[in-house]
Amino acid sequence: MKRFQFRLATVLRVRRVEEERARGALALANAARRQAETERQRAEEHLAATPQPAAVVSLAAYRAWRATGELRAERWQAASQQASRAAEAAEERRQAWARAATRVAALERLEARRRDAWRQELFRAEAREVDDLVTSRFQPEGSRRGGMSSMPGLLGTPLVPAEVSQVQAATSTLASLGSSIAQAAQSGNFAGVLDAVLSAESALDGGGATETSRASAGGLATDQLLAGGFLGSPSTAGIAGSSLAGGTVTGSQVVAEAERFLGVPYRWGGTSPQTGFDCSGFVQYVYGQLGISLPRTSEEQAQVGTPVSSLAEAEPGDLVFFPGTDGTVSAPGHVGIYLGNGLMIDAPQTGQTVSIQPVGNPVAIRRVLPTSGVATDPAVGGGGSSGTLAALGVPPSLVPVFEQAAAQSGVSASLLAAVAAQESGFDPSAVSSAGAEGIMQLMPGTAASLGVDPFNPAEAISGAAQLLAGYLQTYGGSLPLALAAYNAGPGAVAQYGGVPPYPQTQSYVTDILQRLQEVA
Repeated sequence: MKRFQFRLATVLRVRRVEEERARGALALANAARRQAETERQRAEEHLAATPQPAAVVSLAAYRAWRATGELRAERWQAASQQASRAAEAAEERRQAWARAATRVAALERLEARRRDAWRQELFRAEAREVDDLVTSRFQPEGSRRGGMSSMPGLLGTPLVPAEVSQVQAATSTLASLGSSIAQAAQSGNFAGVLDAVLSAESALDGGGATETSRASAGGLATDQLLAGGFLGSPSTAGIAGSSLAGGTVTGSQVVAEAERFLGVPYRWGGTSPQTGFDCSGFVQYVYGQLGISLPRTSEEQAQVGTPVSSLAEAEPGDLVFFPGTDGTVSAPGHVGIYLGNGLMIDAPQTGQTVSIQPVGNPVAIRRVLPTSGVATDPAVGGGGSSGTLAALGVPPSLVPVFEQAAAQSGVSASLLAAVAAQESGFDPSAVSSAGAEGIMQLMPGTAASLGVDPFNPAEAISGAAQLLAGYLQTYGGSLPLALAAYNAGPGAVAQYGGVPPYPQTQSYVTDILQRLQEVA
C-alpha cells in the first residue's frame, strides 16, 4: 500500500509540473501570436500609407518595391501561423495531462473502494470464523458427529413427544447462547451458561451423563473458553504495563520494535502502521507487539508502571511525557519512548513521521518494564528444573520427555510445558474442533512435515520444540511473536507485522507468558 501511495504521489507531482509548463508555453505562444498579428497589421498599414513610386520610376523598381512589401507580409504571416501552432500544441498537451489527472483520480477512487471491500470481507471472514468455532464448541454431540442425519428420529424411529421437547429445549438454549454469554460477561458468572448447555446436551444424549462427567466437562469448557478468548480471562483483562511479559521483554527489544516503524506518518487517532500513528497510539502499538497492554491515551499511560525520578536514571524503553499542545504537566499530551543517550523516538505531529530526536526536558518518566539488568528469557537456555515443570502441572512421566526435547532444541522445557498445558492440558489424545491433534495440538499437515506422530507425546513435544526454535530464530528471540506464530501461523504474524489482532491469539500469548511469569 505504501508503495502504491508513493507511486501515486509521484504521478500527481509530475502532473502538476507538466501542467504548469504547458500553461507557460500556451501563454508564450499566445503572446507571440498577438505580436505577429500586430506586426502584420502594421506592415499592411505601412504598405498602404507608403506612396507609390512616381510614374517616372521604372517598372523594375516598382516591382521590387511591391515584392519587398509582399515578402514582409508573408514573413509576418508565417510567424503568426507558427505561434498559433505552438499555442495549439500547448493546449493539446494541457488537455492530455487533464485526462491523465482524471484517470488518476478514478484509480484513487477504485483503490479506496477495493480497500473498503477488503476490510469488510476481512471483518465478515473473522465473524464467520468466530461463529463456526462457537457453533462447533457448543453444538450437541450427535450433531457434531453426523450432522442432522444423526439426530434421533430423522432416519430411525419417530421422535416421541419427550424427545421433541428435549430437541426444542436444546435448540432454544443454543439459539440464546450469544445473549446469555453477553449477560454473563457483566457479572463474570459463566457457570450458569455452561450448565444450561451441558444439560441440553445431556438430554439429547439420553440423560446418561453423570454429575462427575458434567463437572469435568464444565471445567474443560471453561478452560477452553478462557484460552480461546471467547469469554475473556479475568486474570489478564485490563493488565496495563504489568509484569506479564516482564521476564522476557527488555528495553532493547522495545527500542528495536519501535525503530521498525521509522518513517510511518503521523495521523491523529492513528493506531497502526497502515493508518499512521499518533504519539500514544504508537507507544501502545509497540508495547502491544511485545505482549504488553497499555492504555490508549498519553494521560492514561502516564499513570502506569513506576515513576523515574530524573532523565539521568532513565533506561531504554522508558516512557517520556511532555505537556504537548493539548496537555499539561499533570496530564501530559505527548509521549515518546526513550532510546538512551539523550534520544527518544516518537510520532511528533501532523505533517511529520515517526522519527528519532533529542528527548529535551520531559515532565514525567514512567518505567513499564522491570528495572534493568539482563532479563532472563524463559524461551531459551536451561531446560527448567523439575520443580518448575511440576509447578506447570507436567505429569512426572513426561518430565524427562520435556527435558530431552529442550536439550536437543535449545528451547526451554518450561516454555514447552506451558504451551502443552495451554494447548491440551497434557492430554496426548486431545483433538480440537479445528483438527489439531495430540499433546501439542499439531495440525496433521504440520506433524507430517516434521515427521512426527502427534499422538506420540515424545515425538509431538520434539516436533513442537523444532517449530518454536525456528520461530524464535525467525523473530529475533521475540517470545510473543513465536507464540503467535505457533497459534495463528507465521503468515498471520507477517500480515499484521506482529501479534495478530485475533482475540484468541492475543489471549493465547498472554496466558502462556503469565504461566511462565508465575513459575519464574
